[in-house]
Amino acid sequence: MTRDRDGARPVLERLRDWHEGVTLIWADGGYAGKLVTWAKEKLQFTLEIVKRSDDVSGFVVLPGRWMVERVHE
Repeated sequence: MTRDRDGARPVLERLRDWHEGVTLIWADGGYAGKLVTWAKEKLQFTLEIVKRSDDVSGFVVLPGRWMVERVHE
């Protein structure tokens, strides 16, 4: 099974090439860990993990998430 984070590095590299002005990226907890460090060191991106509160259940819109979804073909 392929996970979203498996494709994150090539996508972030393309983002750097296409949009040099981007410096901050919000992501969910699935992208936490080594990817955050890699993005900072290799691409100078700040990958900020937006976590949901442990006391919330069901769907909740979190700050910085669900703002824009785009697919480039």
